[in-house]
Amino acid sequence: MEFTYEIIEIDAKMPVKYIIHNMPDAIAVPRHWHEALEISYTIHGFVQN
Repeated sequence: MEFTYEIIEIDAKMPVKYIIHNMPDAIAVPRHWHEALEISYTIHGFVQN
């Protein structure tokens, strides 16, 4: 099992990076790691490991 290192670039004026996924079908996020805090918030549906 491999994990990819992700470089997170943050703007000093807005020290937050957010991504909104609005997809009717499930998507797979590759295993990754980075030095930033990542919060996943699910509004509808579920998250499966």
